[in-house]
Amino acid sequence: MTDLTFHGPLHFINDVDQKTGEIKNHSELPNLKRSGIYIWGFKYPDENKFIPYYVGKSLSNIFDRIGEHKQGISIKNSTYTRLSENFMKSFYTHDKLDFLIKSTKSQTKVPDWFKYLPSDGVEYLNARWFIYLKTGIDPGKNTNYPISLLNLNNDFLKKNIEDIYVCYAIVETNIKNKDLCNDFYEYLESITKISLRGRTFGKKEKGVQSNHFILDDSNYSVNIKNKSDQNEPLYYLFKDNFDKMIFPGY
Repeated sequence: MTDLTFHGPLHFINDVDQKTGEIKNHSELPNLKRSGIYIWGFKYPDENKFIPYYVGKSLSNIFDRIGEHKQGISIKNSTYTRLSENFMKSFYTHDKLDFLIKSTKSQTKVPDWFKYLPSDGVEYLNARWFIYLKTGIDPGKNTNYPISLLNLNNDFLKKNIEDIYVCYAIVETNIKNKDLCNDFYEYLESITKISLRGRTFGKKEKGVQSNHFILDDSNYSVNIKNKSDQNEPLYYLFKDNFDKMIFPGY
């Protein structure tokens, strides 16, 4: 049995020492310079809840990995999915994700594949794999992504990047093989994602449908402790049980 106990939400700038990764004023919490699973997102004053945006893993240093996210979001060809503020606020009840808004003000040449993307629902998306999934066209690494068509006022993610909050679970494993170790963390990442009450982003799922998986002929069972006890921190983030409708990832 692998237990995941998520800590947080912590404000990535204000609550974490940016040099050491130590958690300020919470000496009982493990620091972020370790391997594990993380969920980063935002908080809204009107709800005072952590809104998950992205689930990820780190085999070595959660702190550094989230720092890479933070730096990567603002670059012109960032491939992070953009969602509207209204969608983010409806996280806990939203059961559908459709896509984007087109800017008519920019003089940037619109890529050929751009016109094939859906235009209703959520306001923005530019991940390369998603473009290929929805259009059948590989946009290529050097394409002008739709982020170049958005102005800052429309980019909720970029505007709020200094207000990232993070929840994390430290995970120890004795698996020595690098590829198997990576698979192990990918399973934990996927199980975490389908356990959440709403939708988040990150690497696509490994096809998990429960909290059990088999890796190299070994059976593993994952227990997210936060969802098994109402007294656990962040209990409200997780479903009590897995639904029949399995979130396939984006």
